[in-house]
Amino acid sequence: MFAISVKVSTMRKRSFTLIELLIVLVIVGVLVTVAIPQYEKMRERSIISQAYKMIGVVKRAEDAYYMETGKYTHSWGDLGIKWPEPSDKNLIYNLVMVGMGEGWYIHVADKANKFWLEYWSEDGEIVEHHEPYVP
Repeated sequence: MFAISVKVSTMRKRSFTLIELLIVLVIVGVLVTVAIPQYEKMRERSIISQAYKMIGVVKRAEDAYYMETGKYTHSWGDLGIKWPEPSDKNLIYNLVMVGMGEGWYIHVADKANKFWLEYWSEDGEIVEHHEPYVP
């Protein structure tokens, strides 16, 4: 007699073991630990770059105002510029007239109080401070 043998293959579903999943979680955790500080540094550099740009806008407007009137101002309206709003709303600006219109000072700080910049018209240079601002 003939016997027909049928080979039944049992299909095993392949799945991840608990150890494999834990290893993947550890690798992702290490990558996130490295990436977050780098992201914060890039974000801060972006905000500082934006602050430099804003100070440049004010400097050109103050110079033009001085050429017209012979003195500086502390009023945004007198400068004839619409102060551009920061895209991420993270900066605080303060424009101050020094003396009786003989100079001006601008202070730009981030709202998280991690750094601040200052510009004095007499010095002509922007100074960065990477510490909390204490008035």
